[in-house]
Amino acid sequence: MTSTTRKARARTVLVVLRMTGASGRSLLEGVFQYVKRGIHWNVRLLQMPDMLTPAEIATCERDGIDGIITSELGVTHETAEALCRTPIPLSVISMPDPLLSDRTAPTVFVANDEEATGAEGVRLFRTLGAFNSYGFVQSFDGLIWSDLRAKGFCEEVSAHGGKARVFRSPSPMNAPPVDSEADRTALAEWLRELPKPAAVMADWDYRATQILEICNSAKMKVPSQVVVLGVDDDVLLCDFTSPPLSSIKPDHEQVGYRAAAELDALMHTRCPRKPHVVRCCIKGIVERGTTKPLAPSAMLVKRALDFIDRHACEGACVADVVAAMGVSRSLADLRFREINGITILEALTRHRLNEVVRLLFTTDYPIKRISLSCGFRNIKHLKWLFKNRYGMSMREFRKSNGVEKTDGDSPHWPLLS
Repeated sequence: MTSTTRKARARTVLVVLRMTGASGRSLLEGVFQYVKRGIHWNVRLLQMPDMLTPAEIATCERDGIDGIITSELGVTHETAEALCRTPIPLSVISMPDPLLSDRTAPTVFVANDEEATGAEGVRLFRTLGAFNSYGFVQSFDGLIWSDLRAKGFCEEVSAHGGKARVFRSPSPMNAPPVDSEADRTALAEWLRELPKPAAVMADWDYRATQILEICNSAKMKVPSQVVVLGVDDDVLLCDFTSPPLSSIKPDHEQVGYRAAAELDALMHTRCPRKPHVVRCCIKGIVERGTTKPLAPSAMLVKRALDFIDRHACEGACVADVVAAMGVSRSLADLRFREINGITILEALTRHRLNEVVRLLFTTDYPIKRISLSCGFRNIKHLKWLFKNRYGMSMREFRKSNGVEKTDGDSPHWPLLS
């Protein structure tokens, strides 16, 4: 088809983008960059995904709309089903969505490389120091882009011998924004339980700002105890948090541009073919105040926690931990409480009690053997500590979890997987 023919008939394209955030505006800028090359399009814009309804899609068919660019499939399955049925060429700014698996009309998926985005967050964290935990915070379960970012994050942590922790919101995907009391309470508890220093990545900047608010309220210091990273580099959010938020910067303009270019090609051929996927690379990472390199004190505490993990159940005492840190007792106590929020003795006791619980669940060892295996030389002291923490004796704990016991100190119960 010649350029003269293309100019003779302007094509009408519906663009559906969430314009409430920086990413939507950048995607639209990319679409317009393509149109400015001399492409003759009449662009209709819907500024929220819930405006793309089955009725709107029917109107597009009636009005002869030539193509649709959308960053989301709307908020209902009915919309996705209508998109599956329509013959209008479709460019989806997303990784392939199973909701469109039955679509036979011309389709393309254009997106950031979401798994690479998650992995890039881990690579940044590794340049800052050695953390005691790595966490990824999702907004909702079931969002493809969020799930893939979490997958890339976890796989990169695993590739270096670690295990990432993932927080998923208790809110359903069609609920109000993730800012409910239940969501904040669950996230705050999850953050408190992360061994410090911790490295936490959120699936997008707004979620990262919630993490910062919770850390500030709970007196968890950022970045000395928790470093935080978002995605999108939404300057209006990132520059005005305390401290300013570091963020991965996707190339949204390139995604928008490619989505428009791919749709243009589909509208000219209109030949049904297997949907293909176009992945775009991130621009980089904008570092601000939430991802400073770990201070020497944080590295000192990590050394102590590593020692506790290896030797607590061998009977190591506070003096042994201090010796492994290589500093004075007063400085060791100060730095440990400053970074981890508890004393060295509390950390030793917590590790040993956690091992006691594990052995209660996974073995039929008698209580005396468990006590010795976990570094408790005084079984009476262990019994007091356990009841004080869990509100019941170790025998009662086993019984409350379905354990069948005989007389004496040797319960017989099935091992748990």
